[in-house]
Amino acid sequence: MMWIASCTKLVTSVAALQLVENGRLGLDDDVGQILPEIAELDIITGFDAGKPQLAKRQNKVTLSSSIDFVGLMVERVTHLSLQEYFAQNIWQVLGVNDTTFHLDQRDDLRNRLTDMSMRDPSGGLAIHNPNRFWSLEVTDDFGGIGLYSSAPEYFKFVHAILQNDERLLKKSTVEEMFKPQLSDKSRASLMETLASPTLGPAMGGLPPELEKDHGLAGLLQMEDLPDSREKGTLTWGGMPNLTWFIDRDADLCGLYASQLLPTGEPRSLEMREVFQKAMYQRAKQGVTKM
Repeated sequence: MMWIASCTKLVTSVAALQLVENGRLGLDDDVGQILPEIAELDIITGFDAGKPQLAKRQNKVTLSSSIDFVGLMVERVTHLSLQEYFAQNIWQVLGVNDTTFHLDQRDDLRNRLTDMSMRDPSGGLAIHNPNRFWSLEVTDDFGGIGLYSSAPEYFKFVHAILQNDERLLKKSTVEEMFKPQLSDKSRASLMETLASPTLGPAMGGLPPELEKDHGLAGLLQMEDLPDSREKGTLTWGGMPNLTWFIDRDADLCGLYASQLLPTGEPRSLEMREVFQKAMYQRAKQGVTKM
């Protein structure tokens, strides 16, 4: 068991798209109709003499809590907690049993929880990290960051999207998931944000110069990577150095999962690339089992 952090976002996105399919949410609807408390929120752009400087929303792309609000929208229109909605409409469909927002309600899972690690100051071995970024006991279901799961269980979910067998979403909805959604201005902002050595690894970990866009459920790479993921691959990551990817052209998906901080730790990035390239090599050779 592990905290999968921002890998939660993919699940919440699928839940929202299910509600788009049945007409309870609309992709172009004003979210203020469902969440009036955020309808007129200003953005804090900085501070002057200790006072926040506020501005209206704009087409800037960065890490935020926006998917947490998407999860809240799911709760508002279904009158279910996100935990309940996921269980009824995603986990039961896929036979996933070991995924939850609330470890305090699942002692069987809490007893299996992996400790967090960090690289020792010399850059050598990974050592125990006594600190936890996310609480083991939370009240709300945070759709952007809150899930605990295991690698095999979460991979069932990622693989189901690749299979596209309509257990979770219609084929037409999955097609829309993989289409670029950003304006030119927003795409430029995304590229600027992903050039950050801190944020880049947390948002898919792609080379900063690689052309990117954003789909309805993750980051889209718009160019091939040598010996690895192809153009059109959908991907995202999680804070303790997790990364999932779905490459429909190669008919391949994967999950690199760890509980190692900080995000973007160099040896973790190196191991992730070794893993991904090995999977593509095995796929090209027709190897289906380890």
